Amino acid sequence: MSVPIVGISDLQQLYADNSRDMPHLEYYFKAMMGDPVTQAALWRDRSAITHAAQLQAHMLMMHGVNDPRCPVNQARGFRDALLQAGREEGRDFEYVEFEDEDHFAGDIAGKTRTFRLLVDYLNRRL
Repeated sequence: MSVPIVGISDLQQLYADNSRDMPHLEYYFKAMMGDPVTQAALWRDRSAITHAAQLQAHMLMMHGVNDPRCPVNQARGFRDALLQAGREEGRDFEYVEFEDEDHFAGDIAGKTRTFRLLVDYLNRRL
């Protein structure tokens, strides 16, 4: 079982999004992974989306729609890759988007909602 909250699934897409929207993170990505062009195979191999078809454990994904650092396309892309691999939402994974959130819940109501979803999930799956 896994519970990615604001999970990164496609490093190249995240790099492209952050280079455009948050250029100060470009150095960080290059320092950690090398050049995204010359090291493209490494970036792709280290991206969860590349291995979505191999998912074996049930997963709960939670992501804020307004996240500027890790855009919701990271979660949506992984969800879509799971569906394309024949996984079924509900049976193999659960997916939740928070319309009113960015990188993580900023207020107590949002945090409470997130942790209640997590506790409910764990109670059902453990």
